[in-house]
Amino acid sequence: MDTYIKQGIEARYNAYFNAYNIEDQEIKNKIDDLFKRINELGETAKDYGDFEAKLASSPLNSEYITLFTEVAMKCSPKEQESAPVYDENKVQKERAKHETKRILEDATRPIRRRVRWKMQDAMRDTPLGTVEQLINIKGLFDKNKK
Repeated sequence: MDTYIKQGIEARYNAYFNAYNIEDQEIKNKIDDLFKRINELGETAKDYGDFEAKLASSPLNSEYITLFTEVAMKCSPKEQESAPVYDENKVQKERAKHETKRILEDATRPIRRRVRWKMQDAMRDTPLGTVEQLINIKGLFDKNKK
């Protein structure tokens, strides 16, 4: 049997047990019987596409769905991990935070430019000994900018 066919059958089989706590032996037997016949159908298919076409036109497909309904009615669902909860307040706070940061950067951009120009002018006009001091000042300015 083709590997893809095996994987397709296995995925369908596991769907029952991944979704529900199946403890009823009668239901387990029904599932095993159904999948024994689905495996036999898989043996007759030449590839995965052929298997899917045969299964879709077979009464096994409706039996699979009917059995799934029976399992859903008789067995308890397994606990699923809940999806993350959408928190409108959190989203609004994040938007406000980013907007505030953008406004602050826009407002201080001209000041930062002027300070940078003044520092560059001072470095050009300063003797070599004080250049290191200016670099240290610029480093402090860059840290505060963050």
